[in-house]
Amino acid sequence: MCFHSHREKKVRDQAERYLEKTFDEGTEIYDVLYDNMGNRGYFEYAAKVKHEKYGTQFLVFFNDETGEMEDTFLSDKWQDDAEKEIRPYVDKELGDVLISK
Repeated sequence: MCFHSHREKKVRDQAERYLEKTFDEGTEIYDVLYDNMGNRGYFEYAAKVKHEKYGTQFLVFFNDETGEMEDTFLSDKWQDDAEKEIRPYVDKELGDVLISK
């Protein structure tokens, strides 16, 4: 087993245990993010998770700075919710301008 697949399996295992303890509703790990550029700064590997009830996609990772497992569920859900609130207004007011993107 190569180094990366070992680390991916480890983060999946850690994330599964964390999700079981943290979330009552169903969640599904669908991939692993490898941050080889150090963009996030506080983790190298993170499990990509989808919340089955809300459809929110978020990350679960071991934070190297705090030494704890963490997730981005709340901030990603807030972002999704805000986008749903804003989308009808944006589509109505700016429709054609944004469609060209």
